[in-house]
Amino acid sequence: MASVVAVVGYELLESEWALRLATGSWFAAVGLSGVYQAILVRRAVQRLEQLQSLAIDAALLVLIVVLTIVWAPNLLGLAVFVRQSVVVVRIWLATPAGQASLMRLLAQPAKLLAYSFLTIIALGTVFLTFPRSTTDGQGAGLTDAVFTATSATCVTGLAVLNTNADKLHDSTRQSFSAFGQVVLLVLIQVGGLGIMTLSAAVVLLFGRTLGMRSQALLQQVMEESSRRDLERSIRYIVTMTFVAESLGALVLYVRFRDVLPTESQAAAYAIFTSVSAYCNAGFSLWSDSLTSLASDNVVMITIMLLITVGGLGFVVVGALADPMNFKQRPDVTWRRWSVHVRLVLFMSAWLVFGGALVYYYLEFHHSLAGLSRGEKYLAALFQSVTLRTAGFNTIDFGEISRVGLVFMLALMFVGGSSGSTAGGVKTSTVAVVVLSVRAMLMGRQDVEAGGRTIPKTVVYKAISILVIFAALFMVGFLVLLGTEPSMPFEELLFETMSALATVGVSTGITPDLSTAGKLVVTFLMFVGRIGPLTLALAVGEAGERVALRYPEGKIMVG
Repeated sequence: MASVVAVVGYELLESEWALRLATGSWFAAVGLSGVYQAILVRRAVQRLEQLQSLAIDAALLVLIVVLTIVWAPNLLGLAVFVRQSVVVVRIWLATPAGQASLMRLLAQPAKLLAYSFLTIIALGTVFLTFPRSTTDGQGAGLTDAVFTATSATCVTGLAVLNTNADKLHDSTRQSFSAFGQVVLLVLIQVGGLGIMTLSAAVVLLFGRTLGMRSQALLQQVMEESSRRDLERSIRYIVTMTFVAESLGALVLYVRFRDVLPTESQAAAYAIFTSVSAYCNAGFSLWSDSLTSLASDNVVMITIMLLITVGGLGFVVVGALADPMNFKQRPDVTWRRWSVHVRLVLFMSAWLVFGGALVYYYLEFHHSLAGLSRGEKYLAALFQSVTLRTAGFNTIDFGEISRVGLVFMLALMFVGGSSGSTAGGVKTSTVAVVVLSVRAMLMGRQDVEAGGRTIPKTVVYKAISILVIFAALFMVGFLVLLGTEPSMPFEELLFETMSALATVGVSTGITPDLSTAGKLVVTFLMFVGRIGPLTLALAVGEAGERVALRYPEGKIMVG
């Protein structure tokens, strides 16, 4: 272990000769322990245990082999260090204290979800501080690395450094190298799908079944009632993700070949843009986001479709892709779909097309000025789609009018749909709250939608999400006002909502935030991704809930 620590220390100093010397001291140990640990992994799978550890160990084994072949000693040292750290964690989990801690954590899925995102952010931060992550060979600073790793993992898209050093990049800021861009791409993909979903997918890929504890945990997170439904959902989610991203990358590759100098560069740009769009991340390898491609209808429509599919949620997309839809009349298909699917589709259609219409008239003489009428239609539709969660832009948000800015805040507040890569309070949440208001105004005791009664627990949950989100937004905005007293009020308001709703659009002030301001925005992005309600549950789920009912008390409201 001491030699491994020495390797990681020398990674920071970039002393390759010392790394080669240190490598020799642990290479034999790693080779011998690999077989032993493989046996342990096999036994763990047979006992249906160690779901997360299996996925991490398999990935690290492959990584170590690849880095050994290409001889990248700096990265190899870190990979071995991380893998040995996994071994240490396994040893600790084998103790009674470790088992007790694990059982407590598995009984609290909200905390485990939050910890999984924190782990990925921490690893991403380490990689982004590597000298090879930036074009200047210095590596990102700690604050900028934490900010960027959080933005990528939480699929937000706010950036304090240049994602790519193209012709339009800001020369006063650092730019990520090809290695740094790969790190961002991995963080976006893992953050979009979730580490627990990916871990379960690895187990299923090897033909195994999920362990009882892992199954129970994922059923709570994904809200599935049976193991068969859970495993089918995981396979479908992963398959749909990579099929959609592959198709999007293929279309974008064909278009990018005409604007980029080489085939390999066009392929790299297409893959990065497709993954970023589907995961609703908003990171772009063009420094002007997608402004230079705004006139390419094929690119714009492809990216809008990727954003929409990623933001609708896996349940809704699964209902839309059901072959039975093509064998029945549209009205029969509509009635066959669940209330959730119908609510999401109804709300999404209104927000996309209604939002485009309102944006078109509000910004006709402002951010849309100078475009032809056809370009204005397409730009308005694109902003209506991307403003709810994705973070791309084809116009200059610095030219937005004040009334347009407020309207954009409303779109970001709603966000995408539940069970998707999108942020915001979600379309179904807003729909349930609106329906509950309607029920109250009509004097009904139950909230109804599509001929079905919505359970009161769902109504309470929707109202709780709305209230917690609004409270976090106000607190975050007030703190940001305190840390950035010289910045405009409207731009800070916009930045706060963009971070909390994990949208990622900005009026351009993100790189100019102070260290304290960047940390505030980082926290907002993290909370916005894991969900306000999940955060609240993570804080208060340790104790058992006791069913108490007190005598009714009258309170005057309104």
